Amino acid sequence: MRITATQIAEWAKTKEAQGSLPRLVRRLVHAAGTPTQVAFPAGDSTSLPGWDGELSSEHDSPWVPKGKSFWEFSCEAPVTRKANRDYDKRTRQTLNEVHTNSTFVFVSARRWSQKARWLEGKRATREWVEVRAYDADDLEQWREQSSAVAFQFAEDLGIAGPAVESVVKYWEGWSQHCDPSISAEAFFIDRESTREQFIVVLRRQIEVGQPKPYAIRADSVDEVTAFVCAALLAHEDLSAASLVVTEPGG
Repeated sequence: MRITATQIAEWAKTKEAQGSLPRLVRRLVHAAGTPTQVAFPAGDSTSLPGWDGELSSEHDSPWVPKGKSFWEFSCEAPVTRKANRDYDKRTRQTLNEVHTNSTFVFVSARRWSQKARWLEGKRATREWVEVRAYDADDLEQWREQSSAVAFQFAEDLGIAGPAVESVVKYWEGWSQHCDPSISAEAFFIDRESTREQFIVVLRRQIEVGQPKPYAIRADSVDEVTAFVCAALLAHEDLSAASLVVTEPGG
């Protein structure tokens, strides 16, 4: 499911985009498999004081800097004015020994024609170890590296097609078949050990790079699929890279 930078920039104009942008980037970070610590509040939590996001990573990548990084997210226009305001404010409020050993990252869901010039100027100050900036075109490229995140974002925009669902959508649909809807906590009563065993085996297979079929017994295919989805959703690094393949029209 391909979503263009133009679609992302249009989405940035919507009311829900500001609270959802940190969630989108958080999914992308987890799907990359590089973080050791992630704190990207989303939704109603974006109104909390402090940084929009904090991240630690043992590895460097084109999208996630190595070490400690501090993130600011925005859907505002004009982008440069907002980026300058966030950069100046956060640099002034952050201890010198912190920002001289960390990376500053600014993410805008808009297109940003002045991004390269802005980066050049901020990097020249040498106030941070590194300064990065991403806009709608970067988010389009980053999403191309994670089909699961791309598809889940397409679902959020209401443009996803048939035959594939995110684990979030599948669980929401299955759990709401009854009234009241079933919670994950209730679903896992007497199934905790099976759930934990599944997660342990899955992580081990990911680490060694040798995925194998894993059998789970249940009363129906739908129920076991719901079990897997609910188990994955408790671990965002796993759910961010997962999709449920369904039959067209099923």
